[in-house]
Amino acid sequence: MTAFRSLSWAMMVGFLRDKLALFFAILFPLMFLVLFGGIFSDQGIARSTIIEVGSVPLIDQAPPRARAAVDEVLTLTHSDNRAAALESVRTGDVDGAVEEHGDRVVLHFSAADPVAAALASVVETPRALLLEVKLLPVLVS
Repeated sequence: MTAFRSLSWAMMVGFLRDKLALFFAILFPLMFLVLFGGIFSDQGIARSTIIEVGSVPLIDQAPPRARAAVDEVLTLTHSDNRAAALESVRTGDVDGAVEEHGDRVVLHFSAADPVAAALASVVETPRALLLEVKLLPVLVS
């Protein structure tokens, strides 16, 4: 065991004497950690801007707890002009427009942001299915 201990001691002393190896093994990664930590800290939640065309009871009549959860991730604006709302979606000024027709909720989303557009793969969802599958579990509880 003394041979292993003395060999380990010799390797550690050799490593500590080599300033270049010490820099790239310890200080260089720490510099990147501080640099990227400062750049990417506190990104927060990305909020999407949605235009609510007309009355959407699924959103308007949501319980307070559910509405608070929706307000954390969405910025909702109201409009009665469907054509203007859809034009805003087409130009990429807003992320989407939502409207409700009877038991169907229709979401028109912008493909300007491919990641957000891929996440909204279901454009038309029956309201009953939305509540049954619990895609919005906060609204049900």
